[in-house]
Amino acid sequence: MLTFSLSHLLTFSLSHLLTFSPSHLLTFSLSHFLLSVLFLHGYFLHDDPKEQVIMKPYPPLGILYLSAWLDRFGVDNAVFDTTFSNKPALQEYLHTTAPGIVAIYTNLMTKLNVLEIIRGIRNSPGLSNTL
Repeated sequence: MLTFSLSHLLTFSLSHLLTFSPSHLLTFSLSHFLLSVLFLHGYFLHDDPKEQVIMKPYPPLGILYLSAWLDRFGVDNAVFDTTFSNKPALQEYLHTTAPGIVAIYTNLMTKLNVLEIIRGIRNSPGLSNTL
């Protein structure tokens, strides 16, 4: 599994990203390999008792922007918003869709969940070809 940080992609301004096509960022075209991209993050509201009281979760705008950008160039992608979901539902979705690439947004608060998600993908025989 190839792991990279979306924050590296987001260091470029959106205007710079829109001037490139996906093939400029990658040395190969995703469409030649028939890969799909799944964007997700590691925040699960039900695991955060303090946020359950406040109930002001934030939308995953960064991954939504990237998904829209890939849509613009016809790259198959999806967003799984884990905020109101749970880990078993995410694992079921991963096994059902078997995406070619999983791109995970993380921050200090979600890093342990993200590491758990990555381990789950690496240890799943059905996801052995997932980057």
